[in-house]
Amino acid sequence: MKKDIQTIEVTGKKWKGIQLIGIILILIGVVVAIATEGGGVGIFFLSVGFGMYAYSRIGAWWHHG
Repeated sequence: MKKDIQTIEVTGKKWKGIQLIGIILILIGVVVAIATEGGGVGIFFLSVGFGMYAYSRIGAWWHHG
């Protein structure tokens, strides 16, 4: 009895690494925004983190479907 093998593609480590960096930047941004009066640096980290996270999600989708 021969069984068919189904290949499962997993998201590459590159995209997972970029996601992780994005999440870390988001968390740092939240902490900095809460801890400081102006919060400008925190908002910057949040923005960059969200951008990196979105880029990694779109990149993973684009390359792996």
